[in-house]
Amino acid sequence: SLILGVVLGLTKRTKRVTQFLLGSFALILFLSLTGFQAAVLRAVIMGFAALIALVLKRKVMQLGSLLLAATLLLLFNPLWIWDLGFQLSFLATLGLIVTVPPLTQRLDWLPPAIASLIAVPLAATIWTLPIQLHTFGVVPSYGILLNIISTPLISIISIGGIISAIPALILPDAGLVFAAVLHY
Repeated sequence: SLILGVVLGLTKRTKRVTQFLLGSFALILFLSLTGFQAAVLRAVIMGFAALIALVLKRKVMQLGSLLLAATLLLLFNPLWIWDLGFQLSFLATLGLIVTVPPLTQRLDWLPPAIASLIAVPLAATIWTLPIQLHTFGVVPSYGILLNIISTPLISIISIGGIISAIPALILPDAGLVFAAVLHY
């Protein structure tokens, strides 16, 4: 969603077909670079659902696209139901869809950006907590606070990594210079 959001934000003044093509290219590139893992495929399928909705001028049914992604992935490989990445990805995404809006409403006394920074990791943690406890037997007490602090930093690092990859295609040392800034 971060990559697709950046692409759509940069191309918002272009035609929808152009946004669809560039968004599709970004999703396929992301999939190619990260590998065909269940969590990545879920994100890509949901991204394509958003792109199709954009072209058709319709609203995305987030829960429906999550269900579609789960169905397609399990038809492709039914054993992914036991994959921890699959389970955590789908539970966290379900938590974001179902729980973030009410949490954000409860935090309406905060600025919207701050409320969102709190609601997103809290919702993901609540929905993945049972699997974390079952699998690992422990959940760090500082996890939610650390996620709230690190979320904006991860966004900067992710977008910065993509930006540093572009000059690295032409001149690898140029990519290193951009990436060095992200090190800190």
